[in-house]
Amino acid sequence: MQASSRRQERVAPGVGTLERIWYLEPMQTNERTPTPSATTPALAERARRRLDRLPHWLTLGANVGVLAGLVLVLLQMRQNTELARKAYINEGNVAMNQMWANMNGAHTIDVIAKSVATPGEMTHADFIAMDAYLYPSLNMVFRDYQLAQEGLYTEADWKGSVDLYVQWYLANPFGMAWWEEVSKAFFPRDFADHVDRRLATEPARDHHAYWRAVRARLAR
Repeated sequence: MQASSRRQERVAPGVGTLERIWYLEPMQTNERTPTPSATTPALAERARRRLDRLPHWLTLGANVGVLAGLVLVLLQMRQNTELARKAYINEGNVAMNQMWANMNGAHTIDVIAKSVATPGEMTHADFIAMDAYLYPSLNMVFRDYQLAQEGLYTEADWKGSVDLYVQWYLANPFGMAWWEEVSKAFFPRDFADHVDRRLATEPARDHHAYWRAVRARLAR
């Protein structure tokens, strides 16, 4: 620690008492300027080590920031996927309702009924009508499988659609024959295998079986 100073007033020789010179004169004290101790190198080394670790902590902070950003992106992607999934479900429902509305003609309904009740009496025109009816119906189910391949639906989603609809359309002699001879080869193996398993489930109930059940209940 440097010695303190104080202001001293002196009269310069040959100068009047009113003309004075101010200057600083060291003040004599008993304080001594401390000399560097033996711990100074240790403190310097500690400070150097802290500075050396600074880039490490900066890098760690940057990595944490990047990780947090990735988590936010993943959450946003998940939210977008869920919104897209709901939109596709809604589109599928609209398309299914439109398909049923389009086929609500007398000829199409008669052909569907004939394919179940008396399939042996069907004409080639009847077959073409049924083919045009079954393909879009099955493709609506297959659509869920395709969305699952894109990550928008789950495996349980498309299998649930197969379980819900495939018997309605195919669980009768004509529907099964059409599936085996006309349609099955056009679909992926895992999708076709699940359709087969579902059709083999007992009891298999198509729309005609449901009609018989409703008619039996009405006759009670």
